Amino acid sequence: MATKRKDGRYMARITVGKDEQGNYLKKFFLADTNEEADKQAEEYYKNYVVGTHKHISFRDYSKQYLEFRTSELTARTKKFYQDNLRLHVFPYIGHLELDQI
Repeated sequence: MATKRKDGRYMARITVGKDEQGNYLKKFFLADTNEEADKQAEEYYKNYVVGTHKHISFRDYSKQYLEFRTSELTARTKKFYQDNLRLHVFPYIGHLELDQI
């Protein structure tokens, strides 16, 4: 979700990876409206972040994503996500590649 800046424009931000030191790499998008900023961020994410993983299963991508976000999650939250994915999501779409979803 984009946030409004003091100059009146909206800024959306996404995390696109980590550098060698483990710091998050972020990409920022500025637009005149909230919707435009969110759309720019979503398009970039689909084309460049997910696009690099098109031939990976949802199960494998989800596991990589959770490992990437581990530092932001408590152990309990991570376990909750893993259990819900394992029990309720993976049996249905875990085998599908990202570009099939």
